[in-house]
Amino acid sequence: MKERIISILQGGSGQVEDFINRYMYGDKDSFFDLVEKFGLLQNSETYESLIEMFPMTYLRKSYIDNREKTIDNIVSTYSDITKKGDKYFLTLGERADLSTFFKSDDGNREHSSSDMVKNILSEDGDWFEPFSDVTSSIYDDIIEELNNENKFHLAKSLSKELTGELISPETELLENIAKDQGHPDYVDVKDPLLVMDILEEDKESFNVLLDESSETSGELYSLHNNAYNTAYTDEKYNEIMSEVKHLLEIDNSGDWETKTITNNKGEEKTIYNYIVEVTKFIPHLFSSIFNDDYQLDDYRNVFEYHGDFEDLTKEMITDEVVEGLSLSRSYYDYADHTLVRKYLNDMFTDYV
Repeated sequence: MKERIISILQGGSGQVEDFINRYMYGDKDSFFDLVEKFGLLQNSETYESLIEMFPMTYLRKSYIDNREKTIDNIVSTYSDITKKGDKYFLTLGERADLSTFFKSDDGNREHSSSDMVKNILSEDGDWFEPFSDVTSSIYDDIIEELNNENKFHLAKSLSKELTGELISPETELLENIAKDQGHPDYVDVKDPLLVMDILEEDKESFNVLLDESSETSGELYSLHNNAYNTAYTDEKYNEIMSEVKHLLEIDNSGDWETKTITNNKGEEKTIYNYIVEVTKFIPHLFSSIFNDDYQLDDYRNVFEYHGDFEDLTKEMITDEVVEGLSLSRSYYDYADHTLVRKYLNDMFTDYV
């Protein structure tokens, strides 16, 4: 029987498949058990034949027999995976490539989770603004959120800008101030303490001053837009890192690594890569692949088909072989109000 199996293997995939279908009812695993029974599985020629004819069936059996060895053999072919001791590390070109672990389609949203991660973690992430026109009222959205120090700073700035302007007394408070100043037709706001009193006493009156302002009002709009978007992206940044740590079962969501290389002209160049541990994720990914009927189709070697580990992971998440990460985003998404208030006050003097 052993000689017959050897002969069948030498006859190529046609003879092997015919034998499996005729005598083993199409069960490739039973054929592999038979090959192993006769001590042929470790034979180099047999290995070459089987890995070419039935790559996924062979690798799956190897994985079941010796997971650690099979992982080592497969992972050693990826240039973006490094083994240090008993741990595996994935080298990414940049931190934004953590988007690999996130879904690229989240119900036809404008930005998928993967897109959001790329935008937030990219080197230009500070300029990513998912929201525009977020200010409905300068007074309600900004003024009321300011601390006393920033309110007085605003009063001084507005007073300076409007000094020399004749402010129309459009409210009862402004009418009274104008009369007290001895000119009932206009209000003079050169005194910042007066502007501060107006700010604290009457919203409508202060809005009159804001309407007369162009520079200060414009800066307040910019301030709120930046504070709102920064609050949102910072919250999502923390969520991204938390999700990555949960999926990969790690305490640290990654680190930058620098490497200095010298080109053929003797010029030195520093390369920056983002390194993240994937020791516990690899067995999860491989087990998912070996338990997926479509991925076990022997028409190709899944692990060779994808050029590196990053591409393999991305494809398996896209194909839903493994569950990708998703950022929690409701239909009406918004920034955390407490964080917006904090950033309004922290950033205030950069604008006004």
